[in-house]
Amino acid sequence: MIQLEVLSPSYKLSAGSSVPIGARGKIHVVGKNDMAIPMTMGCTWRVKDPDGVAVEEHTDDWAGLGATDVDPNDTHEFISFLDEGFDLNKAGFWTISIWLWMNSASPVMVASYEGVLCIVEQLVGTIVKKELEYDGTKGIIPVPSVPVGQEGLVHIRGQNNTPSEQELGISWIVRDPDGLLVELYPENKDIEWSDTGAGKDHEFIGGRFEFFKEGTYTIDVKLFMNPDIPTVVGSYEGDLCTTTTEVPPEYELIQETIYPYAYIYDGPHEGGIFTFKSDPFTPASWITGRLAASCEDEIRKAGGKMLEMRVYVDKSPLLWTDWKIEVITVPPKTTAGMTTGIAWWAAAILIVLAIALIIVLTWAAKEFVGLFKRTVGLEDVKPSWGKETLIGTIQDSEEYWERSPTPLETLGAMSEGELRDYLDQIAEEEVPPGVSWLPWAIGAGVGVLGIGAVALLAGRKKK
Repeated sequence: MIQLEVLSPSYKLSAGSSVPIGARGKIHVVGKNDMAIPMTMGCTWRVKDPDGVAVEEHTDDWAGLGATDVDPNDTHEFISFLDEGFDLNKAGFWTISIWLWMNSASPVMVASYEGVLCIVEQLVGTIVKKELEYDGTKGIIPVPSVPVGQEGLVHIRGQNNTPSEQELGISWIVRDPDGLLVELYPENKDIEWSDTGAGKDHEFIGGRFEFFKEGTYTIDVKLFMNPDIPTVVGSYEGDLCTTTTEVPPEYELIQETIYPYAYIYDGPHEGGIFTFKSDPFTPASWITGRLAASCEDEIRKAGGKMLEMRVYVDKSPLLWTDWKIEVITVPPKTTAGMTTGIAWWAAAILIVLAIALIIVLTWAAKEFVGLFKRTVGLEDVKPSWGKETLIGTIQDSEEYWERSPTPLETLGAMSEGELRDYLDQIAEEEVPPGVSWLPWAIGAGVGVLGIGAVALLAGRKKK
């Protein structure tokens, strides 16, 4: 029998089991005397890492010398001489070769084994979404303005990025502007665990707490895998929110745009919240009619791609209008040559506003990053896309999945029906079976839009 003892904490696994990377291992081999008489019995072995490099050579280990020979049908356990074991520091298949010997005076090999000792897994997980719930709404952490006196509820979503089911664990600490503890999650244990399938994510929700102080609250989040030896696979340490005693603007959502690339893309995103004040004569009709297309053009010029945009307005002040623009973008491959000291997407918005001759009295930008999950619902929105949008989406799809680009002349000669069929073909070939290509369900009063289109909403408030 072969066993691998994983150290700190100590537990034993049979040969061929999965082990988290970074653990330490110690070999145990049990040999049996099948002879009818007592015999001396010895064991040697060699352990190799996934690159074929020997990490342990176990030799000169004999049991039962002299009068203490191993009796017939009895067993003896051989244990590695390495008290601290060896470091399982490479992902992949670790192998072992074992030889069992008898008769120490003139050793005879009586059994051998060569095969997989263990499979060391690279634990990969990601914090894909961080949200703070307050006043009946949710904001992406860090939230820029939360009224003092509100109750907060932290939502953290972690993702298992390994090819097998794993236990995802989470813990976080929230502190107030003076550094005092506000929330420790979980309360009654070190880590909260949840079984999570391969490629799946799980949402952890904390407990409610109140914002008593004005200033910046912080949070320290850690995402774990492997309960036996908890391993940090993702983390965030920074601002949770900024609280204020000022009365926040009564923002009304007037435009929401889901860009076609959101139906293709899975991966890292950048973006944030851009707020500004303008004079009260700024034409809201221009914002609702042209901002989506104009921002799309400027973001593409900067080398990025738009995924989602939402525009809010508050016209209650007498001498100005408060605007809030939320954007989620695919970052450019390089930011070399761009203006420093300002987020590249914020710079693109400022260019759009300047071109439109909108007077911006003051502005601010709050950045966030994360992982974007592909929007589904192509079947619902594709019929409304015109030829220009269909061609642009095909070109983006071919670039994203590194397909050979179809000449623009060929696409231009195709009908809208043929272009839609070609998009379906790309989806069937690139998206795994059982995965919806576009996770978007049309909500009340909100449309899924093509390039340059917007949804106008009325009677809906967001604070």
